[in-house]
Amino acid sequence: MNQQIEIERLTDGVTSVPLWTAVREICCRTGNDGAAIPAERWEIFGRIWIEPYRLLASDWTYVAFANGAAVGYLTGCPDTVSFARRHFIHCALPLIGQSVFGRYRHDGYGRRFARQALWLERSALRSFPWALRRALPRSHPAHLHMNVDADYRRSGVGTHLLQRYCDDLRRAGIPAVHLFCGAAPVPFYRRNGFRELAAVAVRGHPVHAMALDL
Repeated sequence: MNQQIEIERLTDGVTSVPLWTAVREICCRTGNDGAAIPAERWEIFGRIWIEPYRLLASDWTYVAFANGAAVGYLTGCPDTVSFARRHFIHCALPLIGQSVFGRYRHDGYGRRFARQALWLERSALRSFPWALRRALPRSHPAHLHMNVDADYRRSGVGTHLLQRYCDDLRRAGIPAVHLFCGAAPVPFYRRNGFRELAAVAVRGHPVHAMALDL
């Protein structure tokens, strides 16, 4: 596939509304281990995976364009510990209320989110050993999530997104970054210098913890 790849770093969550919409759509088209999630869950899926970055770390999100079309994105932040605290207060708590009493109370995905956020059900992150969960955000303070449309995987889009993000982290003085992913992207991250720290099975699917020193 021959195309020119361009990366745009987003600014705030207001002036970049069309780009945030594109990010949400890519997330929902690829969020089921690379495939699309059911259409009826797009709204809550975007609330869980994209909205926190728009609200709390909007200038650490990047969109990849190929031939003028948005085909991939990377969300992340340089300080995972601070992000997690703010995320629970500003994003998780309101969504828990809507999942228990409000608009998502009949949605199984929403109820699972609420149970996991309240530590009533084990999440993917909490499936890893406590020592790793405690140490990783301190030794590798930044984190990322990345998705690329199926037609543009293995075309350099993911590599361009990752390189731009890591370059900006280095300029900001951030020493290292980590991520959690399924099995399919592991070879890609290894090729880009990440090392695997641990792997667990979550509802029958593998989840890998990976880290990169910058």
